[in-house]
Amino acid sequence: MQQLKKNPPKTRKFRFILDAAFAKSNQFPKLKKKVNLIHVVHEGGLSPQSSDKDIYQLAVKLNRFVITHDDDFKEFVRRGKPGILIIPPYLGNDAIDAMVTSYLSGKNPVDFLGKAIKINTA
Repeated sequence: MQQLKKNPPKTRKFRFILDAAFAKSNQFPKLKKKVNLIHVVHEGGLSPQSSDKDIYQLAVKLNRFVITHDDDFKEFVRRGKPGILIIPPYLGNDAIDAMVTSYLSGKNPVDFLGKAIKINTA
């Protein structure tokens, strides 16, 4: 009898929303190719002056993780809800694009639910 090959479980694609302090999502081509990426102002429809709470509420509504420079977002993260990635504020767009893309490689979005994760340059 011929054995059927089992396909490995498909990893879900990350869905992110960039905080207002970031450039438009198209400025992160590597990341945009790897994940579903939008910007809170340009594609999310919020004001550049929106509060962290409003941004996180939109992220939850859209089921997206937040990429931010701001540690203050940690207070909003709840179990089972989208988490946040906190990255250093001094990085340029190219460095952000490379660092976040590399960090997410091989990771599963389910493992990031309800977590605030700070990633730094190596």
